[in-house]
Amino acid sequence: MTPKISDTTPEAERVRIQILRSMPDWRKFKLLNDLIMTSRERALAGLRERFPDADEKELRRRLASVLLGSELSSKAYGPEPDPPTWSKLPGDFLQKIDVTVDTVVPLEKLDEHVKERSSQ
Repeated sequence: MTPKISDTTPEAERVRIQILRSMPDWRKFKLLNDLIMTSRERALAGLRERFPDADEKELRRRLASVLLGSELSSKAYGPEPDPPTWSKLPGDFLQKIDVTVDTVVPLEKLDEHVKERSSQ
């Protein structure tokens, strides 16, 4: 199996796949669990940065919004604290997401493309 976009050589990719195939199932599950836990820790770190005054209970509630989405997390855990989690993202992140959903833009030209779209 050769990746379509990768900085890994085909030989290195073959070795990686061979290692994964020979790995016991418990080890694969441990690696997956470690990846999930690291992702959650990073998400919490980002939330702490964006909401420095939030306590652990509020941060966990906001994490539910990140993992489940606002609608489902509100049904499961009640209303989201103010301001909503997704309203407080760094810079013009939401605007960039809006632009890239409609158009694939090379990263180095994204800011320029956002400005063009905003002026329309």
